[in-house]
Amino acid sequence: MILTSLKVKNFRQYKDEVRIDFTKDPEKNFTILQGTNGAGKTTLLNAITWCLYGEELHNVTDDPIYNEIVENETERGGNFKVKVEVEALNKENDVITFKRELQFFKEQNGKIFDSIYDGNEFSIYKNNDPVSHPTLYVDSNMPKDIEEYFFFDGEKLEDYFRENTGSVIKKSVFEITQLKLLQRLINHLDERRRYFGKKVRDISPNTGAIEQQIILKEDSIATNDDLLKKAIKQRKIAEKKIKKYTNDLKRVDSTDIKNLQIERERLKSELKETDKDIDELEKEKADFLLEMAPIILTFPTLKKTLNEADKLKEKGFIPAKYKKKFLEDLIEEGKCICGINLSENEECKKHLEDLWEKTSVLTNIGDEIGTEHASIENLLSKLKNFREKQKRIGKNIRRLKKEREDKGKRIKEISLLIKDSEIDKVNYIEEMLEENERLQKSKMR
Repeated sequence: MILTSLKVKNFRQYKDEVRIDFTKDPEKNFTILQGTNGAGKTTLLNAITWCLYGEELHNVTDDPIYNEIVENETERGGNFKVKVEVEALNKENDVITFKRELQFFKEQNGKIFDSIYDGNEFSIYKNNDPVSHPTLYVDSNMPKDIEEYFFFDGEKLEDYFRENTGSVIKKSVFEITQLKLLQRLINHLDERRRYFGKKVRDISPNTGAIEQQIILKEDSIATNDDLLKKAIKQRKIAEKKIKKYTNDLKRVDSTDIKNLQIERERLKSELKETDKDIDELEKEKADFLLEMAPIILTFPTLKKTLNEADKLKEKGFIPAKYKKKFLEDLIEEGKCICGINLSENEECKKHLEDLWEKTSVLTNIGDEIGTEHASIENLLSKLKNFREKQKRIGKNIRRLKKEREDKGKRIKEISLLIKDSEIDKVNYIEEMLEENERLQKSKMR
């Protein structure tokens, strides 16, 4: 189910009726409630669980469930109600409305008490029709035992963010969300599937063989996944060492070596940006070619169609003063548009027949041709700057590739200069740097 709205009345901090609408837009499916400590964020979560289960299940306090301002405003001998209404959509897009209200009474001595019988109501409506056995409906669709799967308390994330290491963070997430239960279920189902997969071979050898191939592939994926995790770990170690050796090189007591190292780092950074610019330009070129390809490939046909349409315009057939079909209908009906009976006026009839002979059949579709003529002109106008734009993009790509080549050469020159230095420490650090850069590239692959 997807929550769509929540209404609370006289529930803890919320006096009178307060309504919150949650987003139903699939493109914007987050509703963020922002507020300082004590503003009532957890109270809203408790309002939902109280509505569904008759209990507050998150960070519960000993304070009364009703609003204290309403309590003070109620006269002695009077009463007031606490109400919560939760609206949701199920997968069939039915509107499900959960309602719970509890009536409180104020005695003459000022004490407040509630009745578990009089005024304590829980009801559910499906598209405004009452649902029988509302408690059973809740137990079937969102049971309280796994309520935290449906309504997650964000304040528990504090414990998550206090931890530093990845493994502890992962463990914290599993504990917060109880994902261990799901993982155990997945493992158990996988074991049972493998067991029945072996049994299938006795019933259907072909199916069993395919199932075994699937299991072998899954085992291979798991092995490769472990190798990938190790490679990522080794890559991170190599990256740390690269950073350390780079800093060590900066600290070497040689101004020339330091300047060369600084220049090389700058060039490497610029090289990344150059590669990024080249990729963007090549993508722009490819996208432009894809956009223009249909026009280029159909250019002869489009041009010929345009010329034919221009000829029809020159002859006055487009836009058509009259259509050939219209003249044909007049001749067949034997009556001119001016009202003359053609059977009684041979001259008028002959004139219409001559006009029909001279009129192109294309006048029948003159409107469509006119529309397509404008469309083709628009398409062909896009070709005017095609060659210029292609040349410009190509020129920029060649320029950037030349820059990349020059920077690459300079980086190699600097590496040789640093390597050939007489400073033993620099040589050692440079070798370690290169070794870890090779390791980093290998593990990235």
